[in-house]
Amino acid sequence: MQGRPIACKPEGLHLQVDAVLNLLPEECDELQITGTVSRLLILLMGGGTQHKLFTIVSEIYNRARWQNQWVTISAKLLRHIYHTIDSTLVDLNLQTHFDLYGNMSTLAQGCDLVECIVLNLYDEYLQKELPTAEWHSGLFCLLANMFLDVTFLEGNTICHILEAMLSTEVLFHESNFNCFIDFILAIGYRLEISTFDPDIVDRFKKTLQKLQQRTDEGSVRQRATILGVFEIRRNNWSSAGLAVR
Repeated sequence: MQGRPIACKPEGLHLQVDAVLNLLPEECDELQITGTVSRLLILLMGGGTQHKLFTIVSEIYNRARWQNQWVTISAKLLRHIYHTIDSTLVDLNLQTHFDLYGNMSTLAQGCDLVECIVLNLYDEYLQKELPTAEWHSGLFCLLANMFLDVTFLEGNTICHILEAMLSTEVLFHESNFNCFIDFILAIGYRLEISTFDPDIVDRFKKTLQKLQQRTDEGSVRQRATILGVFEIRRNNWSSAGLAVR
């Protein structure tokens, strides 16, 4: 896309982002999505990139909060924006990425877009090769907090997340282990496990068995906590074949 970076004051950026989003119809194709993303990325060039990024994300979320038809569009926009920023445009440090995820989960409270965050952004970045194990640990912490804070997530959404998690050995990297257990604890408090599909239950059970096989001291303490959660939720979890012995 031709054009030079747009110089704008922070307080005027909301209006400029809004003007770009207004060009996108409710029924749009992939080409229109990428064209809109290109226009939004031009607004990011120059100084104050982090502030501008949060502003753009906020404006997109505001659309999704008040216009249901924008939920899917917003998820696509955010995925394209974040992928482009992460790979080519802006060198954001680790904390900035985590701040962005936190900002997203806060803005999405009470909105169906929270499911799109999890299924699109989480899947996008957990499944690709990331620079450090610290990345995964941070994402686990943020997702666990989202589960503790958001009570309306459907079981189907969590099943999708677990499928993505269970497909990678990164879960069992030493620096990720405690964070993953925290995530399971969050699921234990929020989810009726008996609603899981049988194949996912089986995979989840195998993951729990792997967790139980850990022998280091920290894992032993964490396993005791997991067993406590299992005992509290014994009826639901046992009916799903997840009783721990």
